[in-house]
Amino acid sequence: MMHIIYTSLTGRQGIPSFDKNKDWLKFRIEFFKKYTINSLINQSEHNFLHWISFREKTEEEPLINELREYLKSLNYNFVFTFGFQYPHPKYQTKEFRKEIPERLQRSLDIVKKLYQGQKSIYLTFLDSDDLFHRDAIKEIQSYDFKYKRALCFDKGYIYNTNTKVLAQWNPDTCPPFSTILYPVETFFNAKKHLEYRPGYVSHLTVPRLFNVIKLSGRKYIVGCHGMNSTTTWRHSFRGPMYQNEEEKQNILKDFGIN
Repeated sequence: MMHIIYTSLTGRQGIPSFDKNKDWLKFRIEFFKKYTINSLINQSEHNFLHWISFREKTEEEPLINELREYLKSLNYNFVFTFGFQYPHPKYQTKEFRKEIPERLQRSLDIVKKLYQGQKSIYLTFLDSDDLFHRDAIKEIQSYDFKYKRALCFDKGYIYNTNTKVLAQWNPDTCPPFSTILYPVETFFNAKKHLEYRPGYVSHLTVPRLFNVIKLSGRKYIVGCHGMNSTTTWRHSFRGPMYQNEEEKQNILKDFGIN
């Protein structure tokens, strides 16, 4: 398969202007590099492409260019696109939603340049402040392609990077770490791509639209840093905290945190 990890770094939540949010963008990029990217570099399986999307008209933003050069220096397999984020109606106008097929196609055309003849596409979602266990990619790729199949992690961890406290994360909904398996001809055609997941709103709708296989537990960390929009330390999904320092450090090490 061609395995794509998708991260929307800016744009999904409608931040209106980088001129007024330079501090936010700088913080987010540094967090992304220190935690999310390190967790992916730490993977036991490196056969994947990281597709990172941004708000349109930000190609020349210095902080984004610095991130591009940083990833190049790591010899990291990635691609940047601008102007499309997987839709979340809460943050999009009616006019913007009409533009989604065209915006998606432009981005898919860029990603397709890195396609090398694989027979299927695995698209895994990972937010820019979350992390994967070192064997997460390996486990995803252990499953064969089947039409309308999705792979979803269940339980995980939450890590407060300010206080260095680690706790269990026990959601009662489908977490935002799903992998959707696409036929190649469907994935790279925006119209077919969208028709393959009709009514998709967010990760919460994945179980309704796909045949879901539940993956093994505790293979992701939800990053908590005080600037989260939805995931807070006091969230009801947070479970017991890890009091034993050695046990905590052994867990964090598997996520590239030293």
